Amino acid sequence: MGEDQHLPRMTYTLIWRNEARQTLSRLRSADPTSVKLIIVFVRDLATNPYPDTSSQLGQSTFRRIKLHDLRITYDVNAENQSVQIYHVGQLPPAHRR
Repeated sequence: MGEDQHLPRMTYTLIWRNEARQTLSRLRSADPTSVKLIIVFVRDLATNPYPDTSSQLGQSTFRRIKLHDLRITYDVNAENQSVQIYHVGQLPPAHRR
């Protein structure tokens, strides 16, 4: 076992912006399976706000997770130990592969 397994993990507070919450609610009725996947990934941000599946957006503090045709856009505030979820959703059908 590695030594880091015994270190306490920092937990970030998850903050859903109203726009993201509303979009998630609309998506829930159209595609409940995608909503479950989004929620799993967002919950994981509380212990790992910089997963390998995310990328930084330009020079900003914003990050994006791409999951097939799903997107999660969020901002990490390390000082306040918080993650704000700004946007969740699906790509329009014309942009899906």
